Amino acid sequence: MKQVEVHSFNELLELLDRFSSLRTNITLYRGQDSNYDLLPSIARRSNVIDVTEREFNMLGELKRRVVDTTLLGVLKTDWDWLIYGQHYGLKTRLLDWTSNPLISLWFSLMENRRDGYLYILSINKSNTISDISQSPFELEKNEILKPNFNNRRIVSQSGWFSVHPYSVESGEYIPLNKCENLSNKIIEVKIPKRYTSDFVKKLDTMGINSEFIFQDVAGICNHINWQYKF
Repeated sequence: MKQVEVHSFNELLELLDRFSSLRTNITLYRGQDSNYDLLPSIARRSNVIDVTEREFNMLGELKRRVVDTTLLGVLKTDWDWLIYGQHYGLKTRLLDWTSNPLISLWFSLMENRRDGYLYILSINKSNTISDISQSPFELEKNEILKPNFNNRRIVSQSGWFSVHPYSVESGEYIPLNKCENLSNKIIEVKIPKRYTSDFVKKLDTMGINSEFIFQDVAGICNHINWQYKF
């Protein structure tokens, strides 16, 4: 994984522009407020314990407890339910990415208290899941998923996912930044803390803020809090 550091918003935009010209590739982005391993929530407490059965049971509980009948025609597969649960806080094997670099930049800087990290992943179709008829619990290696848009947050956030099954061969959930076939396709961009406030202000002028990203009352309230410096 290549690592770079930027010192101005224009410098970052110039870097992003290089990837926009790669017409044959799929470029995805992820923002983090720390450079911890690129692991999904299901594996962050420990990535060497196989929790596949627990995750499967948790998904079953979600299906049992969600009583909104309008979802039954939309959430048809385990993939659909995993995506739905992921965006409402369920711990899953999915790690969020987006095709919109400015959205991922906002996520890396929203706390505005430390260095931000933007991850750029450049892949081709061979790295993506082509057959969604296969259960997510049967996957054997890390792959990239372009989801069906089954909730408003995925739409507003231009969401994609990396999918991390437990690797029996390695005895762990493998972080994307250490994945043999994908780590060399990632660039880690560091935004030092002293620039984060300026970056967030510039993003807001472009309409990238919590109100746009979350598309709900909580997002509106968070944006108002930020505007009035609370």
